Amino acid sequence: MASTVVCRRQRSPPIALHVAWHAGSSNSGAPLIAAGTAWVNFNNGHTQAIDLASGAVLADVRITGDLQGFPQTTVTPTAVCFTGTTFITAIAN
Repeated sequence: MASTVVCRRQRSPPIALHVAWHAGSSNSGAPLIAAGTAWVNFNNGHTQAIDLASGAVLADVRITGDLQGFPQTTVTPTAVCFTGTTFITAIAN
């Protein structure tokens, strides 16, 4: 099932939601939001860090050949960790 990550920004008045930006389809699981960044896992084995304010791709990291199931992302002050059915990967700056 393909889905799209969408960021909606509330403008007031009046109170309404408007699409600020959207990311590509074929993401696997829900995005993780941390420090103004959405971390999105894609079925093709890539994870992208997307700036919430602009929608700009800050990083695109290939983690594995294929993300099966519902991979999890954890953000710490010094690293981002990804877990899947058969792997654990950590990246740090």
